[in-house]
Amino acid sequence: MGSRKLKNSIILIAIVAVAGKLITYLVELLIAINFGASNTTDAFVMARALPLRIGNIVSWGLYAAFVPFYVRLLKEDKARAGVLSFYFSKNVFLYSLALSLLIAFGAEFIIRALAPGFNQETLGLAVNLLRIMSWSILLGNLAAIAQSVNSSRKHEFIASSSQPLNNMIILFSILVAMRFLGIYAVAVGFFLGALCKLLSQFLSFNPSKEFPSNLREKLPKGLMRKIWKSFFAIAGILLINECIMMAIRIFASHYEGAVSILNYGFVIAQAPLLIIETLIFYYFFPLFVEQSDMPDRIELRSNIQKFIRAILFVLIPLSLMMFLLSGLISRVLFLHGKFTWETVDKTAHAVALFSLSLIGLAIDALVFKVAIILGGIRKYSLIVILKLLLNLTLSVLFIKILDPIIALSLAYSLSSILTTCLLFRYLEQFLKFKFGVPFLKNIFKISGISLVSAGGVFIVRQIFVSNHLLAGFSSRLAALFIAVLVGSGLYLYLAYLMKLGELGLINKLKASEKGDK
Repeated sequence: MGSRKLKNSIILIAIVAVAGKLITYLVELLIAINFGASNTTDAFVMARALPLRIGNIVSWGLYAAFVPFYVRLLKEDKARAGVLSFYFSKNVFLYSLALSLLIAFGAEFIIRALAPGFNQETLGLAVNLLRIMSWSILLGNLAAIAQSVNSSRKHEFIASSSQPLNNMIILFSILVAMRFLGIYAVAVGFFLGALCKLLSQFLSFNPSKEFPSNLREKLPKGLMRKIWKSFFAIAGILLINECIMMAIRIFASHYEGAVSILNYGFVIAQAPLLIIETLIFYYFFPLFVEQSDMPDRIELRSNIQKFIRAILFVLIPLSLMMFLLSGLISRVLFLHGKFTWETVDKTAHAVALFSLSLIGLAIDALVFKVAIILGGIRKYSLIVILKLLLNLTLSVLFIKILDPIIALSLAYSLSSILTTCLLFRYLEQFLKFKFGVPFLKNIFKISGISLVSAGGVFIVRQIFVSNHLLAGFSSRLAALFIAVLVGSGLYLYLAYLMKLGELGLINKLKASEKGDK
């Protein structure tokens, strides 16, 4: 793949990810306007969390376990690759059907365990919502297999567009049916979105062509066992990561509205991360799989270092700006409908503190994929377990002395920051390279100009505050736009003056195909 085609693919996937995130914002905003931070919203967030998180664990686990084996087999024998996708899809269907049935029938027990602080009315609503949304697990997991095949066959746009389509269906359901069904309209949209997500993958994934007519073609010995072994290892780590957010929700369930506020704060703060994770997931993961088979893995090491530099170049200033503008962001997005000034301020605290975890989570997402490709899951899992223990310990300590929203979001971000250093050390040991002095100098330069640009953002914000120009929605939106424009413009100008080369790094990322040479 040539560098121009690589760049175009990256831009296209990023645009799709941004579109999907904007639709997600609209969904969250409509829920916030109609229900605020109430018991109804708490019930929905808790009910949605289980199918959403299980769906993510299973689909990401299936993708990460399936793609390395499928890509390699596809190069050797397309017929065998088709046999592999057929049998794997069949197994996924059966297991996912069983899981959806289990959650649907065990919904009450599950909600009681995950939300011990809910009253009876909130509990009943959460159970009903969970039963509707549980079927999205089956549909989402089948879509994940089709996405894996599409991504492996270089149909990245179709693979990455399924989530925006899913969010669009949810948004349509809210706009059309919320007047009649209330919060149940979102649950119905969640189910229909998963169905459309599956159907969209068949635009390029044709089962009649993908699955060979002769299904008796033998697979390499022990291949299916290796894939499932890899899946359970990956799913285990993803489950530990999800336990962190699960613990936060369990703590928050004892405080009315806290589950909703933390959810809104996390969704806003993690927006930039979705774009990076989408690029890693749909583009760089298959690319790194190919490069891992090359002698000495020199190109793989080089591309990982470049990608990390690009991540830091984007996220260091962005996290600082989000921290400073969290109040303004929350007022623009949520100061409508049933949201009060108090809940908006608490959401701002959550946005500010969750934004501190951006860099750590991005590095974590990259390191996780590298560990999958190169077989370093065991050591990586120790870091994830440490992160969970740190989060639990800090949550217990902070919740005694701080407001619950501040305590839980701060504990989450601190545990992420503290384990990031271990992730860098893990990469050095596993890939046998050193980031070195030039890398550290770049970080200091990026941090320095980020602080200067953050100062510009702070000054703009204070000008609006001191002149009492934040009274209406339009003035708040204008202030946010100008502050972001000043901060990003100043940052890019200083980066140009200091001759930082991070903006050109994407062009230097090379695929291991013949077109590159």
